[in-house]
This record gives sequence, C-alpha cells and structure tokens, in this order.
Amino acid sequence: MTAETVASLFDTSARDNTEILDIGAGTGLLATQLRKYGFSTIDALEPSIGMLNLARKRNLYRNYYNCYLTNDAIPDVKELNSSNSSRALDYCNLEVTKEHSESCSGTVHIFSAVAQAKKYWSLIEFIVLNVLDGSIDCKYDCCIYGDNELYVHRVQAIIKETYNQHNELAIHIAKQYQCSVQQINFKTKNIQLVGDAESCNFSLGVHSVIYPAVKENEFAICTKIAYNYLNPLHLIEWFEYQKMMFVDIVLISLQNINEDAHTVFKYYEREGIAKLIPYPSKLPGDIDRGFEMHRWHYHQSTHDEQVAVYSCKEILQGFAFVAVVDFDEFIVHPRFLAYRNILMVIDNRHLKIWNHFSKFRSIYV
Repeated sequence: MTAETVASLFDTSARDNTEILDIGAGTGLLATQLRKYGFSTIDALEPSIGMLNLARKRNLYRNYYNCYLTNDAIPDVKELNSSNSSRALDYCNLEVTKEHSESCSGTVHIFSAVAQAKKYWSLIEFIVLNVLDGSIDCKYDCCIYGDNELYVHRVQAIIKETYNQHNELAIHIAKQYQCSVQQINFKTKNIQLVGDAESCNFSLGVHSVIYPAVKENEFAICTKIAYNYLNPLHLIEWFEYQKMMFVDIVLISLQNINEDAHTVFKYYEREGIAKLIPYPSKLPGDIDRGFEMHRWHYHQSTHDEQVAVYSCKEILQGFAFVAVVDFDEFIVHPRFLAYRNILMVIDNRHLKIWNHFSKFRSIYV
C-alpha cells in the first residue's frame, strides 16, 4: 500500500494523531512519504536487527520493535499481548521499545586490538580497537586484562576515528576506539568492549592485544584483503617487484583464497617479507556479503574493507613508511627508484607536513 493510498483513508485533521505500524521499516521509504502527508505517529517493526538499527538512524519513528516470524497473531503493541489482526505479518515477538534490541557489547565486533608502538611496554599510553560497530548511540568502556583474568581494569573507550563513507546507510560502521592504559602497572594481554551499563566478563569473549614492532628505518606495505581468486604468477611477480623496491614487510589480511595463491603467500611468509593475519569469512550482521563483485554490498562492504585498513595501519605504525598497495598495483618511478629514494626526492617541507598530520610517526603514501 502506498503512502498516497493510506493518506486517502484519513481526513487531514486526523492524520497527526493516527498511529501507524510500519512493518519492514528498515528502508524508511514509507515513513518518509507518510510524514509528507501529515502522519507523525509512526512505529517501526522489523524482523532483522540490522535493518531495525538502520531504521533508528533515520529518526522517523516513535517506537522500534524487533520481531521474529512465527504462525501466531500480531501482538497488541500497547498491551504486549497477542491479538487478532488482518495485517500481512503473522507474529512478532515483541522484545523492547525505544531500547537497543541487543546489548551494546553484542553489536560491536572487534577485528583487532593493537597497542601503541613503543620499544618498552611500560611506555605505552593506549590501545586501539579496530571494529565494526552496529550499535546506536552506545557508549563503551574498555575492560583490560593482564595475566590474571579475574583482575580487570576498566576505562572509558574514546572514539578515535569513524569512517564516514556511506555511514548513513551502512549498518556496521568501521570505527576505532582508543583505551588508555596509563593508569595500570601491568602488561595488557586481553581486552574487550562493553556498554557503559554492562559488566566486564572474560567469558563473553576477549581479544588478544597485538604489540607492533618498532622499525624506525623500514618500509611496509598494507594490501587490504586477499580473497576469492588471485593469479599465483601475478602474485609472484608482484612480490618480487616489492623485494626489488626494498620493501621490508607486506601485511596481508587473508580471507578464503585459492590454494595456489595461498601457497605463494606461505612461501613469501617463510622468506620473511609477508605477514598474514586472518580476516573472517563470515562477516557480522544479517547481510550476506563478500568482496566478490556479485556479493559486494554498496553501502556496507566499504566499511568491511576499511576495518582491515585500520588494522593494517595500526599494526604497521612502528615502521618509518607505510604504503597501501593492492596486488594489481605497482608504484613505478620514471628512473626506477626504490620507494625510499622516491620519498627522499620529496622536499623536507612536504615530509614535515605529512608527519605533522599523520596519526602515527609513520609516513603514509
């Protein structure tokens, strides 16, 4: 039923007080049109928690209901009891209104936890968590564990960076949270994010903290995500070129990949130039997606990719130079200079500008 048809059923004077339940409200298209016709009391009902969170971002609805499809009747929203109805959906198990349908900790997914790059752990001031965050207005705390999982230090999580591309339509936003460790006297082994009203609980799952190497004169490459099929001969050519350019390390987020390509990666890992870190094949949320062309999700997949870039940059922060280069890209100077020499021809003024605005000591190209 279109908004125009709904509007035709009510006098203009009655529309403001007419209560409407928008079933399948994630896109917000119907509610947007209904508001143009003078309807303002609209509730959202969604079987998908991801789509319900997307509906929340639009600020079009009064209440938000999460539901699961069964063969029973729709409940009376006000009384929370079942009642007969002629609506198209059969039943929704009403869980919450105006509250998050899941705990805050259940909607944030940590991909990596990386400490500040220092030669000695006692000098580290913070740990960065690289996440996909599907929450709405959650405030998080960091639960910091040492060797003893029973002892926990708790501190407020600060948003360091939010990826802004398509974030109005993406359900899980690529973010970085920063956790201060300046007030503790032990080395952090594990960490987790919880809502500020939730308790720290080691059994709910924690992330091991990565301590990045400090390589003040070395050059590193971040390749984003390796997935699906990569031509092994092209990979060999690419790696050999990076060796000619005196690259010290190539960090690869590895998803499901063809066996021949995986063999190439393992070979260069044994050589010491490749470092492989796992990237999950099943991504969080209700959207079935991937990085192949036919599975690419226009709004969400850029965030899935960005969280890998965040992880890569943090892990490589101790290197002097870091470049983001895909496997089908070659950086070639007209005089065939190595990467370091290319950067040396940039005048000192530019290098100082890059270093000033860089979030780490590394220079990114």
